[in-house]
Amino acid sequence: QETIQYNACDENNWSDGAVVQEAGGSAYSTTAACGQLHQSYQDYQCSAEEDAEAGGQMACDVDPDMEMRATTQASWYGAPPKLFCAPKSKVPKAPRWDPTGPWCAPEGQWGHVAPFPDDESLDTYFDYVNEGGSCRDYTGIKAGGWAFSGEGCKGGVCPGSPPIGETEGRTDVEGCCWWGRGVIQTTGVCNFGKLNFFMGKRAAQEGRASIYPDIDFCRNPGAICEPGGPPELKWVAGFFYWLNAVQTYSSG
Repeated sequence: QETIQYNACDENNWSDGAVVQEAGGSAYSTTAACGQLHQSYQDYQCSAEEDAEAGGQMACDVDPDMEMRATTQASWYGAPPKLFCAPKSKVPKAPRWDPTGPWCAPEGQWGHVAPFPDDESLDTYFDYVNEGGSCRDYTGIKAGGWAFSGEGCKGGVCPGSPPIGETEGRTDVEGCCWWGRGVIQTTGVCNFGKLNFFMGKRAAQEGRASIYPDIDFCRNPGAICEPGGPPELKWVAGFFYWLNAVQTYSSG
């Protein structure tokens, strides 16, 4: 629904005030990349049977140094920017997106600030986020900027909702590269590990047939949404999840 409704391949940051009231945390915290509504995507576990099939571990490893930025975001007035992950050495404290301001002048009008190009370096973007920048996150942005206070923030950091079983939410985005992608929002280290095992680079390396032998879904989960990638991949990943986890068509 999210992908179709907003034409967004990547998961949107939908942790608004209503979600925060229910689940805690900060409105539109960057930690949405780590998991929304009490979820922790990097802690998704595969079953013992799945791990055994994979020879010990099906899920992807979490790399704390992994950094990436999503390809898409919602486009409504003040919509939060693309999700991203980064080590704490580069983004030490999680801000939140403030959709109420400032107003961002359209192209051709006085005060317009050009958005970052799609190929802008992540280091430049992270510096902009850390400085509380605004209006440069995506083309067509209408309002909004990064903030370290208000709507659930404490002491200059804006935590996410506490994962199930925890009392405190995440205050950084380290290792948080496993947000939903594709038509059914493939999410978490287990699901990306399955893609890699059955149809990605791991399958090819271990001598199994692979339709995407050059794509390592554990090193680049963003491959599902990347421009220039296989255009059908966002659908293939969704169909795989459906057949693997939702409606397996097992005969009894």
